[in-house]
Amino acid sequence: MADNYLKKALRGAFQELNDYIGEHNARRFEEGGLRIEKQVLKIAGQTALFLADLPFPITATTDLDIVVTLPYAVQVKLRELLKKFGIVLDPDGRLVWMPPDTVYHPYFDSTWVQALYADPEAVMLSKYKFNRPDDRKLLQTYAQYFPGFETAVAKAGLKRSR
Repeated sequence: MADNYLKKALRGAFQELNDYIGEHNARRFEEGGLRIEKQVLKIAGQTALFLADLPFPITATTDLDIVVTLPYAVQVKLRELLKKFGIVLDPDGRLVWMPPDTVYHPYFDSTWVQALYADPEAVMLSKYKFNRPDDRKLLQTYAQYFPGFETAVAKAGLKRSR
């Protein structure tokens, strides 16, 4: 159930952000000001795992990691919209390490906002690299369902952080 709520909440927030940018750009056009370009939100972390519909349960999270730098006005508005749904935009999301060849899958696409979520294997490689105690059970479960994960770890040349 939590994942259904999260999915609906994110879609709602992204649609409202799209509407906000559209209204902002309409005003800017009339005033001769700069418009906000279409925003591509790259979602990583636990939220990306929720959106991927994995074959095992994922622990709920209330933070959203966006791994791109957003314009300040967009960041403020998105933070405000997410807060209505009990979700926190992680201020350091842009600092999350993801493998350089990470594939992002479409989740939401509209005129002014596109949201993509990181491939689960890339998220798990990131979690493996940083070796947080909270992620160990999740890593074990993922490896059970996806036996090729250990090969991906070796191919990426990852060593666990201490």
